[in-house]
Amino acid sequence: MNTLRRKWMMDRRAFLRGSGAMIALPWLEAMGVNRTSYSKAGELAAGEIPPRTVFTFWGMGMNPFTATPEQTGLDYTLPESVKPLEPFRKETTLFTGLHSVIGGHSSSHCFLTGVDPHKGKYGTSADQLIAERQEGKTRFPVLVLSCTRQTGFGGLGDGTLSWTRNGTPITPEDRPQVVFDRLFRPDSPAEQAARKRHAAEQGSVLDGVREDARALEGRLGAADRAKLGEYLASIRDVENQLAMDARWLAKPKPEVAPIDYAKAKLGWFRSMFDVMALALQTDSTRLVTYQVRDSLNGTPINNNTIRERGVPWDLHTITHNGGEEEKLRWWTKIDAWQMEDWVYFLSKLKNMPEGNGTVLDHTLALWGTTNGGPAAHYKKDLPALLTGGSALGIKHAGHVACDNQVPLGNLIRTITAKMGVPLDDRFYGGAHTGVIKQLS
Repeated sequence: MNTLRRKWMMDRRAFLRGSGAMIALPWLEAMGVNRTSYSKAGELAAGEIPPRTVFTFWGMGMNPFTATPEQTGLDYTLPESVKPLEPFRKETTLFTGLHSVIGGHSSSHCFLTGVDPHKGKYGTSADQLIAERQEGKTRFPVLVLSCTRQTGFGGLGDGTLSWTRNGTPITPEDRPQVVFDRLFRPDSPAEQAARKRHAAEQGSVLDGVREDARALEGRLGAADRAKLGEYLASIRDVENQLAMDARWLAKPKPEVAPIDYAKAKLGWFRSMFDVMALALQTDSTRLVTYQVRDSLNGTPINNNTIRERGVPWDLHTITHNGGEEEKLRWWTKIDAWQMEDWVYFLSKLKNMPEGNGTVLDHTLALWGTTNGGPAAHYKKDLPALLTGGSALGIKHAGHVACDNQVPLGNLIRTITAKMGVPLDDRFYGGAHTGVIKQLS
């Protein structure tokens, strides 16, 4: 029997106790598994017009036969699938032939992490790294949106683009009216009083268990000590977030005109884009992740919307087209319709003055996917559209044909670097080869 190991073996129901506080421990090597955590650092200069990023994911990609320009460079002609983008052609770089870590179904996790979850690993999404640099500056560090309110964690479909440093998916919101209320509906005096009282009563549970934690660390192996430190750091992260919420509680929310949801059935995409634009304009957040369509079936909302317009199949069925002209024709129509919705959002940002420019000038707006090729189930031949960001030093290059030689991670790394986040080779799971020089 290994008596040395028994000295630090613990029951799975072990707790840290102290000063009336009690924290249930995670599973350690002495009893199981654990998660990691993340820390926060950095601020923007006072008075600076803030940089912003919007990451959007469009499962099922685009019809490559009608979304790939014939010419490269600045003087290119937009093909049919992306024709609605014409007003923003000079403020957009259209990439074709990018490649991702994985593709096909359940591939959206790697979109902002660069990590293949099918191998049992979960990465930190780029939005979370950016948020760490802007901690405390906005009421919402990241606005996490999707076509579903489920993360999809452990299932077939992914529901969120945002993942913390501890490998935990962040639950998204799919109802624009709920997001609007969170952003702009004033709390009643009773609600404010209750939240203040709760924050005051809660305090820090870690302060109470500090000595017990130190004693426990001395009994653990090196791996478990690291895991315990990460677990306690994750609790501190939550406490810091609650403290930040309490500081924002006393500040009134921005006053904006209400959004009419009466026609939301066909206007769901635009309603969400309305809320996103208001959130950026009022500096309620500087980061948005939005999974517009998932990578499994295109989502019920999307499919119901296109059926309302006479499409005889759902989007997933259309991508399994086998070269059928009728399905390819409808795919192109859907591309153009939803590109109109994306252009609607870009136009909202373009029409919001800010300093000597517009909100769009200070925003990097990404349309992207991990679904490429003629059946939208491949990790190669990926399209992407980056619009805006002129005030952040972006030099748009028109159409850039990457010929499957450039990883999607290079584009994500370029955006993250423009947001002022220092990076190393571990960023994006290492699935990158550097920044995209054409944009600098």
